[in-house]
Amino acid sequence: MQTGEAPTPYFAVGEGYALYRGPLTDGSFHRHAAFQVAVAVAAGDVLIVDASGAGHRGPAVIVPPMVRHRMAPTPGVLTCFVDPHSAFADRLRAACREGVTVAPDLRGLDEQELRRAGGLRSAELDPRLRAALDALTECGAPLPAVAAQIDASSLGGAAQRRLERTARPVAGPVGLLRGR
Repeated sequence: MQTGEAPTPYFAVGEGYALYRGPLTDGSFHRHAAFQVAVAVAAGDVLIVDASGAGHRGPAVIVPPMVRHRMAPTPGVLTCFVDPHSAFADRLRAACREGVTVAPDLRGLDEQELRRAGGLRSAELDPRLRAALDALTECGAPLPAVAAQIDASSLGGAAQRRLERTARPVAGPVGLLRGR
């Protein structure tokens, strides 16, 4: 790509990730259940503004699941959405704080790297939580039924709220999976 030339828009979805490469116009505040990594395509930085209005500018920026933010316009960005249950999400959890985090070491992130780790399961997920998430996403079971099944089998009386509290730090918002 020549300096000043806008990238040809590209969109891809793979196991554990989705990505878009291309220009961005000004966006509104939003949040999503996936980790987001925004990487400047050409020399320069991306700017993500958090809910408090603070700007986070760098060659790559991580937005954890459910963190309210907006992206500033840019002529070229690679923005990746990463399943919080994946092994790649483990790396993102280790790299970021509670909110939006500048991550210069992700400057070279590409689709190949996402493809390699996107389909691998998180090593941080408790096996009981993994079983619950599988039941929610693969079988379409409602969360109260899954919590009751787990209560009876392996958590020894844990309630739905405990399952949600266990899930949130490593798997994102379980409530979204039940349409809350």
